[in-house]
Amino acid sequence: MSTLSNLKARLAARTPVDAVVVRTPSYQVIEVLAARGVGCVMIDTEHAVFDPSQLDAMLAVASALDIDALVRVAVADQARIQQALDSGATGVVLPHVDSARRAAEVVRWGHYGDGGRGYSGSTRSAGWGSRSMAEVVAGAASSTVVVVQVEDVAALDELDGIAGTAGVDAVFVGAADLAVGMGAGSTTDREVVAACDRIVAAATAARRSVVAYASDADDAARWRARGANVVITGSDQSRLQP
Repeated sequence: MSTLSNLKARLAARTPVDAVVVRTPSYQVIEVLAARGVGCVMIDTEHAVFDPSQLDAMLAVASALDIDALVRVAVADQARIQQALDSGATGVVLPHVDSARRAAEVVRWGHYGDGGRGYSGSTRSAGWGSRSMAEVVAGAASSTVVVVQVEDVAALDELDGIAGTAGVDAVFVGAADLAVGMGAGSTTDREVVAACDRIVAAATAARRSVVAYASDADDAARWRARGANVVITGSDQSRLQP
């Protein structure tokens, strides 16, 4: 995980962060993005297929190149969260968090403690046995990032509770799934825009970072104007397009 930026501290301070989605299961993609100056990626195992060895290799390269790598897990369950973090992910992005209870559950799984992340000292995140248990646990507490994604209509009634859950570092505005769930044809539908603004407002009131996906630079500027300080602009795939 990055020792230069300390992404968790940057999120706590709500400073601007730029990132790119990675949906190609290849460690070379991480190398290319690093060479282009990208400092943060979100590896999307929810909407692309990654086998464990591919994800492990990508996280190894990200760690070696000092890139913050968030993993959006396919399902927000304990096993997938632990696998990503043990392999060296800076943090996890957890889809479909629709209640404060669910937020508290996934936060617990993202951190060491009773009922939480299982401990092993022989993982990449633990320095392959080179650090003491106390060092590993303290290091994880100060650097592991938990991002909850709000993208369900049901979550709109629990925004304050979700954003205010202890241990949530950032709230990801899931505009596309919200649009689909609301029966809208676009994320620019008036009701969808209003719902997204409510999510931003709740996260901001709770002093959480706000994460949003932007299709291009103009869209990124619009999201920053709306209050998102973490903007994921495009993907490795979109950057291959002419």
